[in-house]
Amino acid sequence: GVAAFITAPEGLPLAACSRCSRFCRTIHSSDAGMAACQASWRSISDLHETHPTIHLCHAGIQYASAPVTINGQRLGMVTAGQFFTQPPDAQAFRAQAQQTGERIGVSGDALAAALEAITIL
Repeated sequence: GVAAFITAPEGLPLAACSRCSRFCRTIHSSDAGMAACQASWRSISDLHETHPTIHLCHAGIQYASAPVTINGQRLGMVTAGQFFTQPPDAQAFRAQAQQTGERIGVSGDALAAALEAITIL
């Protein structure tokens, strides 16, 4: 019930995101939003984790990522995400959605309204 995608080490998507949430589709609708996501994915890859880990993205939602490594060379990251491990505080989420919307040029209200589209695991 979560999204999944694969990125290159520099954060570029290698395949389309499956089950992308309405929240993330709204973010990806702007060039600045997609750039912020790619920077977030790149920063996760730059950590050089050797096992799956859970991260918080630039917009405040969670992802579980694992490296794709062949013969010792990191080729990318497999990521499942767009979830929370516990329900967020609605007011705090709305405030963060407004800030994210302003930062990337999308509607903060649309982001806040998409809270119900994010899976709680």
